[in-house]
Amino acid sequence: MSYYCRFYAILTLLFLGNIVYSSRPADTDTPVFSLIYSDASLKDGVVYLRWSSSGFSDIVNTVFVLQRSSAETWSDIATVYGVADVYTVYNDSVHACGDSISYRAFAGIPDLYDTVWLGISDIKTLFVEDKVPPEYVPLDSVSVDMNGNLCFGWSRGVSADAEGYIILSQSGESAQGGLDFTRFNDISQTGYDTLLPRSQALALEFKLQVFDRCDNRSRISDGLFAAASEITYNGCDDKVSVKYGAAGNSLENPDRLLLYGLRQNGESAMVTDAPYALNHVFTMRSSDISEFVAFRIVARNSVTGISASAYVDSFTVLPPPVPKEFHITSVSVNEDGTVTVLPNADTSVLFGSVELYRSDDGTAFEKVIDWKNPPDIWIDNNINAAERNYCYYGVISDTCGRAVHESEVHTTMLLTAAVAGENLFRFSWNAYEGWSDGVDVYGIYETDRQNSSVFTLIDSVYGTTYDLTVQLLEEAFGTQYFVEAIARPKVDTSVNSQDTALSIVLSRSNIVTLETTDLPDFFMPTGFVPDGRITTEYKPVGNIRNISEYDFRIYDRTGKMIFRSKDPATGWDGTVHGKKIPAGVYIYYIFIKKGDKITDRTGNITLVR
Repeated sequence: MSYYCRFYAILTLLFLGNIVYSSRPADTDTPVFSLIYSDASLKDGVVYLRWSSSGFSDIVNTVFVLQRSSAETWSDIATVYGVADVYTVYNDSVHACGDSISYRAFAGIPDLYDTVWLGISDIKTLFVEDKVPPEYVPLDSVSVDMNGNLCFGWSRGVSADAEGYIILSQSGESAQGGLDFTRFNDISQTGYDTLLPRSQALALEFKLQVFDRCDNRSRISDGLFAAASEITYNGCDDKVSVKYGAAGNSLENPDRLLLYGLRQNGESAMVTDAPYALNHVFTMRSSDISEFVAFRIVARNSVTGISASAYVDSFTVLPPPVPKEFHITSVSVNEDGTVTVLPNADTSVLFGSVELYRSDDGTAFEKVIDWKNPPDIWIDNNINAAERNYCYYGVISDTCGRAVHESEVHTTMLLTAAVAGENLFRFSWNAYEGWSDGVDVYGIYETDRQNSSVFTLIDSVYGTTYDLTVQLLEEAFGTQYFVEAIARPKVDTSVNSQDTALSIVLSRSNIVTLETTDLPDFFMPTGFVPDGRITTEYKPVGNIRNISEYDFRIYDRTGKMIFRSKDPATGWDGTVHGKKIPAGVYIYYIFIKKGDKITDRTGNITLVR
């Protein structure tokens, strides 16, 4: 039945004199109606099109499909119904910025299954260039807080083709280096927060301008200087202070200041009000406004009812930030006996002070310095850490002067050296204390025999002693040594870590110089192997020079003297009258007079065969 209806409709149109098409007409078909446009409209980016519908028999049921092409590709942009006895109109808000755009239209009558096309219009190619600026929007307010949070506020632009806003500085000497302070490509944005040094923000005048998609700009708004607003919390006395500077407000003749609190859910409520005054300060207890997380200050003219706000939503009422943990990275002994301390304080939050304490016994500490801004390196010049150990720790306080954290106690290393045997020196030092992960290893450094100013790593140990064997004790005299503690590296254990050590921390001991005056005059070995591989004689070892008297004896266990010498160059060869005696323990006696100093010593010697 539907096929009969459609066939009847086509016959009816043909009967009324219209040509019909089963598909949209082609460009080569003869146009049956003409598009008309307004020249004036092309300059504001909106194309006003109209055409006469009188040439179509059933105009009320005729639809017109409008197409646009800007790159040889046609696309449908609208479908409109014809209007009897008047022009059919369509306004295309294309907002082109200097483009050639073509338009054409198709006329047709839709039926149940398809559209019966009646014809095509001519093609109109137009050069469209939007040169009309968007409407002006005033800058409502500018405020800056004590931390340099600069806040702007304005109303949304009303122009249909407005794209965004430009904030301009007064003279073009802005932090961004040009007249444009910043630019936003979002017409729905009605505020902006940024950071700028407070002194610089207060010295600039700011203005607002709207731009459209063709970068046409509105007229510039009146200028505003930033209102200096502050909100602070004094945790020492639990007082909140809100300060309002009205210098940059566009409101004329304000007489009241209102303080609004902002709750976590976004709701606000008036907290208090006061007579208007430049730099007015509201003071309240924090417990009275604990429900609020931020504030907004409003200046109002009670006569006109007009208000203007200082946007201070970024001012959240919080106690003073608690300083993070304070640490000492290391303490090291310098060549002259002074101590280098490496403080490690987090200065990203406010704090009161860092106090450094020192002790020479690890129990009685005294404060040696108080820092408001701790240095990276500090030298303690009033001590000699080459003679004894010193301990250090630090305390960081908040802005109320309350101590919030103590560092670990760090102890300097004191290195000593002594003769420990024939051709043997023994170095000893105390373990370095202070690193939470402990010491990884100790490095032993020695001066270069050719260049005494250069130290070379000769060995590494895990303990706190080191034995050094030399060919002759005398050859080592004048050589300098120090020990370097290396902290166990802290390792990054995060998911993306490759177990790479984050840092290497070091601490040095004092420097010791091997001197003859620092060593005993002589040393008596406790054992003797008269096989000729090491030595053939047993005698004192050391500085046996410039003596006036010398007496060296050996006794067996019965007390019988079996050897005696008064010549330091002559020692016992382990025999009696040329005959070897059994291995065992024997007794030595040594008497030496050197100037006014007399040494008289007795001990045991083990003879080994």
